[in-house]
Amino acid sequence: EAARSVGVRTVVYNTLRWNARVAHLHPEWTVRHKDGSSSGQPAHPHSHIPYYQWNTLCLNSPYIEEYVLPSTEEIMTQLKPSGMFMDITFALPCYCESCQAKAKAN
Repeated sequence: EAARSVGVRTVVYNTLRWNARVAHLHPEWTVRHKDGSSSGQPAHPHSHIPYYQWNTLCLNSPYIEEYVLPSTEEIMTQLKPSGMFMDITFALPCYCESCQAKAKAN
């Protein structure tokens, strides 16, 4: 509101595919290699957040419907920014259950 009151437009930045907390809570939503292993790296031994790692979230998983869309709606309605920049949107091969089910359906 303060920015808006002086004519400053604000944009919210969001890393779409990297969210350590969500990946920790929902490892089934992370990109999987062909052998089923996660795409993430182990947490740094000196990290103050024990689950902090770069797990890439799969955009075919329930992550979009259950987390991204509701949180985006909340941000847009409550904060009312001028816009939102969704970063980290690259494509990766993925063999998670969601991707395998969608591949079989097609």
